[in-house]
This record gives sequence, structure tokens and C-alpha cells, in this order.
Amino acid sequence: MNKTDIVNKLAEKTGMNQKVAKVVVDTITDSIKRAIISGERVEIRGFGSFSVRRYKPYKGRNPKNGEIVEVPAKKLPYFKVGKELKEQYRKASRALTREQVLKVAPIRLKYLFYLLDRLLHNG
Repeated sequence: MNKTDIVNKLAEKTGMNQKVAKVVVDTITDSIKRAIISGERVEIRGFGSFSVRRYKPYKGRNPKNGEIVEVPAKKLPYFKVGKELKEQYRKASRALTREQVLKVAPIRLKYLFYLLDRLLHNG
């Protein structure tokens, strides 16, 4: 899902036109960006929180030549998933249908389902 999809979904659910929905989405994302840039923490209950993480300097290695290099301290934006969203995701990811399992399952599982079907239908 990208920004355009979010704008379309908002317009669809609320009945507002696309231009107004785009302004709403832009306002929200710009507010989050400005808060993070100024070092503030942004929390959206049930969804997650945005913050800035500080990383200490460390010694790294150049992957091309193996040379040890000093990596300076840095600050980077960080997103932590909220508890409610995490739980919803876990529940949704566990609830696979038989068709989804068959699509991604190895041959052994397909064979197992075949045997179970034969046992159930042929007694």
C-alpha cells in the first residue's frame, strides 16, 4: 500500500473527494515528519510510535577491502509497532485457510491432506 492507496481508501470510506483526502493525508504525514525532525516522539495508540534513536560510534569494516573504518555516531528515525497492531497481525497470520496452506506447503503436506481425504471418504 502506498500514499495514493491511503488517499483513495480515505476518500472511499469518508465520502470526501480525492483532493481533500490528499490534503488530510499530507497534513498527517507532514506533522509526523516535523515532529521527528525536531526530536519529538509521536505515538498513535494501537498503531505504533515514531521516535529518533541515537547510535554510538563504532568500528566497522569496509566490505570491499576488509579495511576497518570508524563509523560516526548518528541519529535515525525509528518506528515501534504498537501492542494492539502486533496482536492483530499475529492473529491474522495464524488464520491460514486450507487453500493458502496447500499453496505454500511442501509436497509432504499435500500428500498428508490427500491421505486424510482418502481416510475420511473411503473409511
